Amino acid sequence: MFPPIDRLVDQPVEVRSAVVAVLCWVMGADGELRPEERTAVADTARRLSIPVPSASQVPSWSESWPPLLTPVGCSVLLLAALLATADGELAPPEEQCLALLADALGLAPTVPATMTAWAQQGHRWMRQGVALCS
Repeated sequence: MFPPIDRLVDQPVEVRSAVVAVLCWVMGADGELRPEERTAVADTARRLSIPVPSASQVPSWSESWPPLLTPVGCSVLLLAALLATADGELAPPEEQCLALLADALGLAPTVPATMTAWAQQGHRWMRQGVALCS
């Protein structure tokens, strides 16, 4: 169970498809398609019952996304923040994507920084947990 994804599972296919497209857009923002990012997008697509996009399918921003995603905007931005920080870094283009996404979804300008700080802390916590078992 992961509440941001759990809130999206029962959404219409158009919304779930837009979520995966946004994640692909964020993944390609820095010009590097890292394995951690590809895995996160593929896992999310599977959990949302959406076909897993190929690594070469990095869309441009679409104005069709905000109307579909605004009702679940906080969950989408949280997933995007987790993805953007999956490799341990937040590249400036990824940060810009999160800011654009938050603005388009009507979220406060401070929300992306708060979510990325939380996501980075969560990734550190998970790495520490893995280290305990090593």
